[in-house]
This record gives sequence, C-alpha cells and structure tokens, in this order.
Amino acid sequence: ESRWILHAGLVVTGSSALARHLLAGWAIGSLFSLGWATGCVQLTCMVQQVAMAIPSGSVLIFCKLPRMAVGRVVLFDGVDGLAYVRRVSRIREDSSDRVFVQTRGDLPGAPHDSCLYSEDGSAVWLDAKLVRGTMIAGPISLKVVLGSLAVTAALSPTFALAFATAYQPFLAGGLLLLWRLV
Repeated sequence: ESRWILHAGLVVTGSSALARHLLAGWAIGSLFSLGWATGCVQLTCMVQQVAMAIPSGSVLIFCKLPRMAVGRVVLFDGVDGLAYVRRVSRIREDSSDRVFVQTRGDLPGAPHDSCLYSEDGSAVWLDAKLVRGTMIAGPISLKVVLGSLAVTAALSPTFALAFATAYQPFLAGGLLLLWRLV
C-alpha cells in the first residue's frame, strides 16, 4: 500500500495544505512533461567540456523560442546524432524564409562546427530546424539540483513525489525507495 501521500513533511500542516502540495507538484510536473513531449523544453546535463565554457556536470534548460539571435546559446542535433551546445555566431535567411545559423564554441581553440552540420563537413550553415532550443537557464551545478531535490523532498514529500511522478516516474520510484529506507 502506498502511503507516501500521508507524510506531510516539514512545511505542510493539515489535509487541505497536503492537497494543495499534491496538486501543485502534479501540475508543475505535468507542465514539464508536456513541455518535454512537445519539444518546447529540454533539460540537458553537460557531460564533457569540449567547446563551451560550461563546466561538466552542469544542468542547462533550453526552450524552443520563435526567433534566433546572435550570441544566444543553443542546443542542436549534429550530423552524428549527438546533441551539441554552442553559441550562435551568425544568422542567415534564404529567399524562402528558411533560417540558417552558424555556431561556435566559447573556449579558445574550440573546433570549427561545420563538421557537425554535414557528413563531409562541407556545409557552413546549420538549418535552424535542427536547433532544439535556446538556453533560458543555466548552468546549474548538478549538486545544487540534487540538493534542491533533497530539500524539497524533506520540506514537502507530497509535492516532491507528485512532481517526480508526473515528470520522471523513475525518479519517483527512487524517491519512494529512499523514503522507505529512511
């Protein structure tokens, strides 16, 4: 029997507050899931620092914005199928209103990005359709994210588990396991 909903945590008192925390966690988690499913919101963790001055283990939040702008950090799919984080250096529109961008890394000596645009490296522009999103938040240390999750789970397990259930069911399972162990 699942009784996690009955644990009020450190900030919740009374059944009406418990219901509000449950509803808020479920709503926010559902919005994140909807954003991810529609491609409007992307959460990315930097695995390796190659071309950008963003530390490894940082969490970045990207959102699909209607317009590209020079200087913004974007997430795009390279020709090799991997996702890359780079800064937009130039924008071009062709006669049919298709938008293309050129990207670059921030670090000195960063490799040129044209090899990410096409198999043979001959393309000098990236089709903006391959851009998954523009960075709206980050870099956030993974330790800060995990610490915030732990604090939220202690203050309101109802909110944390409702959010995790709606957004990341496997995360919710991990929190339930942790709850049972504690």
